[in-house]
Amino acid sequence: MECTVPNSFLLDEVRCGFMVPGAIKQAWAADLEVLAEIDRVCEKHHIEYFADWGTLLGAIRHGGFVPWDDDIDIVMKRADYEKFLKVASHDLPEGFHIQTNQNQKDFWLFMGKVVGRNHFCFEKEHLRRFHNFPYIASVDIFVLDYVYRDPDKEEERRILCKYLLGVADGIVEGTLTGEKKERNLRTAEELYGQKLKRIEDAEAMGRYLYREVEKIFARVPENESDTLTQLFPWGLKGSDRHFPKENYDNPIRVPFEHTTIPVPRLYDSMLRKRYGDYMRLVKDAGAHDYPFFEGQKKNLLKVLDTPLPEFRLESAKLHRTAQEQACKQQSYKEMTRECVQELWRMQEELLEAKQELTAEQGMNLLQMSQQLSVDLGTLLEQIVGEDATIIHLLEQYCEELYVLYERMAAVADGLQTMKETTDPCMGSRLQQLRDSITTELDANVYARRAVLFLPVLAKDWKGLQHLWQAAKKDASCDVYVVPLPYYYKDYDGSPKAVCCDALDFPEEVQALDYRLFTPEYLELLHPETVILQNPYDAWHPNVSVPEMFYSVNIRKYTDNLIYVPPFAVEDYTKESARAYLNMKYYVTMPGVVYADQVLVQSENMRGLYIEKLTEFAGEETREFWEQRVLTTGLPVMDQSQAAVPTAKQKKKLLYGISLGTYMEAHEAAREKIESNLQIFRNCEEQVEVTVCFFPEADNSLTDIISGVEKLIKTFPSIAILQYERCQVEDFDAYYGDPMPIVTEFGQAKKPVMIQNIWMV
Repeated sequence: MECTVPNSFLLDEVRCGFMVPGAIKQAWAADLEVLAEIDRVCEKHHIEYFADWGTLLGAIRHGGFVPWDDDIDIVMKRADYEKFLKVASHDLPEGFHIQTNQNQKDFWLFMGKVVGRNHFCFEKEHLRRFHNFPYIASVDIFVLDYVYRDPDKEEERRILCKYLLGVADGIVEGTLTGEKKERNLRTAEELYGQKLKRIEDAEAMGRYLYREVEKIFARVPENESDTLTQLFPWGLKGSDRHFPKENYDNPIRVPFEHTTIPVPRLYDSMLRKRYGDYMRLVKDAGAHDYPFFEGQKKNLLKVLDTPLPEFRLESAKLHRTAQEQACKQQSYKEMTRECVQELWRMQEELLEAKQELTAEQGMNLLQMSQQLSVDLGTLLEQIVGEDATIIHLLEQYCEELYVLYERMAAVADGLQTMKETTDPCMGSRLQQLRDSITTELDANVYARRAVLFLPVLAKDWKGLQHLWQAAKKDASCDVYVVPLPYYYKDYDGSPKAVCCDALDFPEEVQALDYRLFTPEYLELLHPETVILQNPYDAWHPNVSVPEMFYSVNIRKYTDNLIYVPPFAVEDYTKESARAYLNMKYYVTMPGVVYADQVLVQSENMRGLYIEKLTEFAGEETREFWEQRVLTTGLPVMDQSQAAVPTAKQKKKLLYGISLGTYMEAHEAAREKIESNLQIFRNCEEQVEVTVCFFPEADNSLTDIISGVEKLIKTFPSIAILQYERCQVEDFDAYYGDPMPIVTEFGQAKKPVMIQNIWMV
């Protein structure tokens, strides 16, 4: 397994209606780096391991992490685990470390933990390797031991292990000392059947007893067992977590994020035993120890002299400064008003005082008026274009002034007043043009509103679509869509890969080049409304936009800065601890805090934003957020449904066959598949069926897939498609076994039916 985390993996993402912010993605990426090294060592030394617990569930249900989980769990059989501990100590890269209850202070678990570094690290190469994640990235390794066939012998082992653990914990905690400690040790020796050491140091004695317990865990040979279990804590509690040892014969690899991970062949039955209907999404996990790096961050803060860099509220920035307000005076509308006011003043001076003006004075006044008209036209051309009516009117006005100027220049020497040179109709023509220019400015300059959309990712445009459509329908609106460039950060925050999605936006959007929108142009345009999708400014851990497009900088160029989240989530409550906690990573950020308005998807989400922002800024700010956070009433959940087929069109069905289910009961599965294929063929006038296999990347499954493919090919109207090429938008419904694409169908609100192989 090679870990090549794509840059896009580090972006915020909504999965199953749950927001996974970039900070969590960063931790995922770092954990995957650790897993890649474990995988490399295991492959080199022929050591088997398997995804376990949430990682196994995520691999099968999501094709990667469970969205509301943040760690990686794997499991090894005892012999593989012991071998791994020996070889990994010198085969893992420098800096990697294996933590166990024998070498790590305050670590009292019967498992191993491989960490990319045993402490926080801000060194350049480490940050580059671990995607700018300075905290301790790790993978948990649980251990499988064999269980006695004889339940009495297994119960005897459970009693002995629990007693030894109780003695060890009592010694370490200081509740067993002196004679009491000795009595308990003698009782343990009687149960154990061998002599135990006496070590003075309590912690050392505890670790010694834990090591003895692990020896007892490992004492059952494979030939005396039919099942495997993780003895602590599950095996010591009973037999409901015992699994047939055949389940762990020859792991198969399934997709996991951008790579693959080995899983037990009979993963389907194991997941059903652990979770029941494991395809049902359960998001009510508490926030205890989530995300794992927040606890590490708190520990780091205890030893630092200064706080860690993070966004902090600057109350003074909640309202526009005098400097920001003054910026509006440089807008083309304000400058136009000033120019026109001066232009009409000079016109009045010219007309009202014409008999008192000398030719030279009149010519100077005309020359200044003409130049001001030209300058005004040049200014307006930058915004309204050279073909606008106002530009033509100003050109006519200039021509009228020029004609008058030429007449004055031709006056004979000695003429002192303008009386003899004045055209009686001049005043009326200038006044008519003045009225036309004023009317045109009022209607098509002053009364128009500019709305500037500043999206970042093309995939997030759907979050602004409804606002853009409303603005386009408004005849008084000039709408600009300017996709911002963004860059992935190097270890020091500098750009390492610069991107822009402008070419990926829908053609009708007419995305503009951001390079045209310089600070000078934005100051001139001064759009009445600017709509942002990026809440972070500089504070996203993985990506950023150019500094001039930070919310605190762009705000001075507009009267109304609006933040609209680039995503929508499934509504939740504050009791949904992990979802609510994650809001700190994308809500209490400058783009939200310093916006004039925040538009969210629902009243429920509005309440959560207000609550989170109030926690961040103080209870005295609650009313402030209540005024600023509003709802569009238009949820923008991503429902990537294909068009509903008409009565004459065939419905497109994806039929998924899970090899984990197939291997559990070959005959029943084959009968079910054959029965389904026959039904599909009988309905081929109404339904177009495509079959996919999950997983398909593992070479050890070739014979099985080949056998099923031969069966399918006897039904020519039914197609086979590689799993990795299956796209939800290409189908109307799903039928078949559990696999990751089922979750995608659910998100798209498309029909899903899970087959039962025992119902034919």
